[in-house]
Amino acid sequence: MRRTSVSAVGFGLVLALLGAAPGVAKHPAVARAQSAIAAGTVDPARDIAPLLEALRRATTVDEKRELVAAIDRLGEADGASPNAVKQYLIANAPPLLLEVIRSGNNAFLQGDAVHALRAMGVPRAVLEQAAALAEADPDSYVQSRGEILRNYIQGLPVESGPTTRAEVDPERTRAGIAYLDKRGLSVSTDALRDAARRADADAVRALLDAGVAPDAGVADLNETPIYQAVGVGCHTQGAETDWLVDTVRLLATAGADLARTDGNRNTVMISAAQYCGPRVIGALVDAGAKVEVRNGTGITPLALALIVGNFDAAEALVEKGARLGKEDQTMVSGVTDPRGKKLIQRASRR
Repeated sequence: MRRTSVSAVGFGLVLALLGAAPGVAKHPAVARAQSAIAAGTVDPARDIAPLLEALRRATTVDEKRELVAAIDRLGEADGASPNAVKQYLIANAPPLLLEVIRSGNNAFLQGDAVHALRAMGVPRAVLEQAAALAEADPDSYVQSRGEILRNYIQGLPVESGPTTRAEVDPERTRAGIAYLDKRGLSVSTDALRDAARRADADAVRALLDAGVAPDAGVADLNETPIYQAVGVGCHTQGAETDWLVDTVRLLATAGADLARTDGNRNTVMISAAQYCGPRVIGALVDAGAKVEVRNGTGITPLALALIVGNFDAAEALVEKGARLGKEDQTMVSGVTDPRGKKLIQRASRR
């Protein structure tokens, strides 16, 4: 069979063909899935599995494109499908879509599969496989889809751990997913980071109950949900709101790694000292965060709080046991505020 090459057609025709996959469901497997979702009775094992099986058995490009397009729409991380459908597709569709990229023998079909994987929010490792397959393809259009995906991957957080929690109460999981469905939020690591950044405590609780890991599998402190709550949320909220404190407490008590560092060995407590207030400091300490830590430039949370004039945080740190050594006293010697000076005196006593 002759391969469809994008390089053989004009740019305008390419744009037209990119949307050529049927928009109205004709395939019975697609119609069945859409009908079950619309009726609110979808059972992924019953209604979505036939969609994947149909793709596995499909023989024509048009049929495959319709099925891949349906998987793309139904599995889209930010789409309207119930989370049960999205999770089922994330768990079961990647091998089929990777095979389409590998041997689809049609540039547009292969490009559709690349897009579907990206839209579904599959793990980084799967996206890496998709990019490698597309970049190795002989067709220049498929290669370009791989290059675009590769650029997208480079902007993603590096994963270093599990993205789901090992043990979650089934009833809480069901309730959490139901709440997220009502809010139109996906069960994903990105959703947890976004909710933490907004200090959306209700969404954070539901996502944790749904099984998303509190550290969301990322390696760098700055990409963790608790940093998003502390380093971004405290800075943008403008006040130490109840929902911000609840967000930090939920993540901390769920097991967020409070000793994780960034490239300069800053911990979440150091960020809290700069941006947050005493309630967040207290929530972190209660969960086990250390107040006596020092980053790569030698600064401690207390010294930083004093230097930036965050005296409420500084006082909370002193009350939690933070003290200033001789090196720290030199760092804060430029503090002239009377309250700051009193705190320095307090913290300098041994």
